[in-house]
Amino acid sequence: QEAVHRLSNLLRYVMYDNNEKFVAMDKELEFTRNYIDLMKLRLSPDVKLNVTIDGNGSKDMIASLMFMTLIENAFKHGINSGKDSFIDISILVDSGKGVLCTVENSMFEKEKNMESRTGIGLANLSKRLELLYPDKHEFIVEKRTESFFALLRIDFGIQKELS
Repeated sequence: QEAVHRLSNLLRYVMYDNNEKFVAMDKELEFTRNYIDLMKLRLSPDVKLNVTIDGNGSKDMIASLMFMTLIENAFKHGINSGKDSFIDISILVDSGKGVLCTVENSMFEKEKNMESRTGIGLANLSKRLELLYPDKHEFIVEKRTESFFALLRIDFGIQKELS
């Protein structure tokens, strides 16, 4: 019942609440929390999940679903059943200035050997950032020794120019 309720909240947000170019940061963070909570339901005890989401009461606006590609990829590629796995998610908002999102997850042998794989989701996110936040973002992805790391920083100052 809890899963169905969370799923309905996610669908409502995707279908109705994010029709504008930018959405309220608190709604975006609520959607992100709901998604993570839904994904938690399917995790085994072998997965260590650390989540920090601090909106600091931000009244800022952000393009919708900016964090989803990174978080979805962590749950999709960062978990290997029967092996110790981890996902660390941090989203910190500095009200009026910007947001910093970092996601790090365990990486297993099959992902380490896929050198040419960049993922269409990451490529699409990069293109969206260039269109919506030109020269006002930083986007880094790294394959580390035992993990995959992504950093997304967005400067809110661009919203005044787009409005």
